[in-house]
Amino acid sequence: MSVMMRTVIAVQLVAGKMMEQGPVLVVSFTAQQINVVHDVNGKVVEGDPVCMSCSVEFTNCRCC
Repeated sequence: MSVMMRTVIAVQLVAGKMMEQGPVLVVSFTAQQINVVHDVNGKVVEGDPVCMSCSVEFTNCRCC
């Protein structure tokens, strides 16, 4: 499978909280990415080689 991220848009900080381990941030964004599975001959067997959008919610904790 090959995955290629083209564009990231609509980035939004959803939440932030100070925890005992350190700050926690929740970020939401929409990404235009390509997910394609090729067979051994290079023919596309799954996915769209042009583009697809997906929404992502990402949580990050920076521990000290």
